[in-house]
Amino acid sequence: MTQNLVLNVLAKDKTKQAFNSVRAGLTNLKASIFSVQSALVGIGGGLVVRSLLQVGSEVENLGIRFNFLFGNVKEGQKAFKGLTEFASKVPFSL
Repeated sequence: MTQNLVLNVLAKDKTKQAFNSVRAGLTNLKASIFSVQSALVGIGGGLVVRSLLQVGSEVENLGIRFNFLFGNVKEGQKAFKGLTEFASKVPFSL
């Protein structure tokens, strides 16, 4: 009977250790997944900001090209303003 009790206690302790080990592994896995998810969100946000900056740069370059194309700043700005007004009314993007 004493030997049976010792075996039951040992089995219970080993089972508890195994469950604690599994629980710790799952906690580490969860932390890793959230770390990867955070990294992907950061990369996605960076790509969006980069894209917005590229679009802004391209629009500015277009305005500068119009200035040189029409010979003076006033005419270039007038043409650029007309283009942006048209682009705001049609379903296509500038």
